[in-house]
Amino acid sequence: NDYASTKLIDGDGTFTAGAACRRGLVQPIPVQHYVGEREYHPSVTVTDAATGEDVSSSFDLAYSDNTAPGLARVTLTGKAETAFAGQHTDMMFKLVPIFCVSADAASDASGESWSEPMRLDKALAAVQATGGEVWLRTGTYALTASPTEDTQLRPQGELVVRGGFAGTEESPDERSASGLSTIDGQGQFAMFWATSSASLSFERLRFVGALSYVLRKLGSGDVSFERCELVGNKYSGNSGVRKDTSQAAAFS
Repeated sequence: NDYASTKLIDGDGTFTAGAACRRGLVQPIPVQHYVGEREYHPSVTVTDAATGEDVSSSFDLAYSDNTAPGLARVTLTGKAETAFAGQHTDMMFKLVPIFCVSADAASDASGESWSEPMRLDKALAAVQATGGEVWLRTGTYALTASPTEDTQLRPQGELVVRGGFAGTEESPDERSASGLSTIDGQGQFAMFWATSSASLSFERLRFVGALSYVLRKLGSGDVSFERCELVGNKYSGNSGVRKDTSQAAAFS
């Protein structure tokens, strides 16, 4: 309406409200990590555009589409008999699917929470359709097969594989500073083969014993390694990273 701007947010909340006819300004809400089915209510602070005062109590918040992965919405409406009556804006935020993984997981576990962690191979298969994040408890994940045409990664959205979790966290920021998760090729198996235009990130993982590559990357799509160790792998001087494409793909 005349008093507020509505903006689709895909990313990273504050709403700056204006009294009378001043226009409101929407800024992003952080991505929410979807760990199990429940309602997600990211906080939103409402600030007066003229004074900088926190006027959150003058607004009603209504959340929708916030119980499953995808885009969710929070609607802010100025309360009657306040200076912000009639102001209205929608803010979108993303719920990113998370798959919790443990080295000793049961074969039929869902991966929807740390109480039901799934196996690594099943998590990587589950994340293909939408993209999302795979969270690994600390421990060693000993591979039993090399990737094939059928098991290579083709995520339809950004894929992030994070290690170093104790198995209680609801956010990556809650991890201890030193935790790593180890993926071990046991000197017999290659590790990841990815063909996708979606970006691929590895974080706080230790890759050891790959028979050949830790990662073979075909096609476009950027790749990043953050706080990872690549040791004792048998391709490209231990690193095991094989960029097997002429398409645009940045490695960092």
